[in-house]
Amino acid sequence: MDLINTALAALGGGTSAIVLKWLYQAWLRRTSFKSLLHQVDYVNSRLEIIDNKTGAVRAAIFVAHNGGGIPRLGNHIKTSILYEHAMPNHKRLKNGWQDVPITPEHTRMLINMATTGSAECLVEGLGNGTLKDMYEVNKIVHSQMFWIGQEKTRWYYLSVQFAEGYVCDANSRDVIREELSKLRKLFAGNYKRAGKEEIGND
Repeated sequence: MDLINTALAALGGGTSAIVLKWLYQAWLRRTSFKSLLHQVDYVNSRLEIIDNKTGAVRAAIFVAHNGGGIPRLGNHIKTSILYEHAMPNHKRLKNGWQDVPITPEHTRMLINMATTGSAECLVEGLGNGTLKDMYEVNKIVHSQMFWIGQEKTRWYYLSVQFAEGYVCDANSRDVIREELSKLRKLFAGNYKRAGKEEIGND
């Protein structure tokens, strides 16, 4: 226990600390490390299938939080990438996108997604900010965001990103819908097994 607390303090409460604490909580509930590794592999496989079958260049699972309260307009919202799959010749963004503050415009998109289940982002229509910068540098022209689930103070969502020349058509949406359903079930199962305790709760 002391070793875990020391490691969490050293990580400074970032996403790495969230993942470490999640692993530790699972271990306390006698969840084997092998099954945890299987879970990571399972999530990454879902993202890879989405990219391969839709023409997307990146599929990623994000977490949004404001450091303690429920994300909402007027609060300082930050987002981090928890899982990511990127197609060849496209840079992985996970290490550089941790606890990144987002704009009110980005927050409104997330709230719309949380309300309706999904939201579309057209990069050319975005105002200046970290999200637009990230998309333009990586030549993303539009993305689709899909709600996965909520803990007490964190939102989890899927972002599927497309470069020029690709669209999220009916077939792509069917693929995403199928894999998203599997991700939602996994999230709901983990949340239930954790006794509805917040993952990474400080």
